[in-house]
Amino acid sequence: MTPQPVLSVVMPTFNRRDRLERALVALACQDLAEPYEIIVVSDGSTDGTHEYLESLDFAVAVKVEVQQNRGPAAARNRGLALAQGEYVVFVDDDIVADKGLLKAHLESHRSAAEPVVLTGPMLTPDDHPMSPWIQWEQAKLEDQYRVLESGEMAASGRLFYTGNASAPRSLLEEVGGFDERYHRAEDMELGLRMADLGVDFEFVPTAKGYHYAERSFEAWRTIAYDYGHNDVAFSDRWDWILSLTSEGWHETPIAMRAVVLVGARSVAIEKILGLVLRPLSKGPGWVGHGALSVIYRIRYVAGMGDALGSRHDLKFVLRHGRRP
Repeated sequence: MTPQPVLSVVMPTFNRRDRLERALVALACQDLAEPYEIIVVSDGSTDGTHEYLESLDFAVAVKVEVQQNRGPAAARNRGLALAQGEYVVFVDDDIVADKGLLKAHLESHRSAAEPVVLTGPMLTPDDHPMSPWIQWEQAKLEDQYRVLESGEMAASGRLFYTGNASAPRSLLEEVGGFDERYHRAEDMELGLRMADLGVDFEFVPTAKGYHYAERSFEAWRTIAYDYGHNDVAFSDRWDWILSLTSEGWHETPIAMRAVVLVGARSVAIEKILGLVLRPLSKGPGWVGHGALSVIYRIRYVAGMGDALGSRHDLKFVLRHGRRP
């Protein structure tokens, strides 16, 4: 008789056959004596992922589910529906887990007096060349981890990143899982709904995962746009999001704000700025970092502007942190 798993690892995947193999091998070799299961949901992959999953022969229980392409929220919800563990750990298919990742999640849950939601770091691996924009992204993440670990910033629903995160299965079911309308920041939206229930959030630095990220420059730009667009959508329920955005805007140098507003106003102008800034993004140190920060801000603000519907409303939100 197969023992009841204490943990269920849910991993959605889409056309990442090579990275998926490395991620699953790491999860199958965890330093955890208690039973756990891995649930992989292929979200319409067409690159040989299904054939690879059919060939798996791990000592750990692995459930494989195949669905038509419906996005990561739907894939995680399908995995959640199949999960039997008391706790669900979400891990992305480009995360290679440290041997102690699952143990760190489990011990943190068991040591908490009340139900808690956990996130672990997605660290930069030493053996993986990264494009400048992914290096920028990882630097932002690791800055965040430093302030979380030092206590300067508290973990929260807004920082619920399902590349490496966990929660009690009962809590995830209570809030209804992921909102499948969103294909970006759907994890943050779920985190905010869990926070509304008064649940505590914690950052667990020992639950280490290594982020073997790869994406094109255009995909990276699209992410920035989607985050801006969704922040406006989420502010219908959590109006303080716009206040946080405004605070960050006022902390931005005036010259950068001017460039961002000009670039976000017109697709043609944005393309011209992109032709200038993209070569700079490959420059050393602050030059490359600064160029990528401007490009990201332009796309984020453009997403906000399109969601708000007018340039006037956008400028009002950035200035006042609320809608007109």
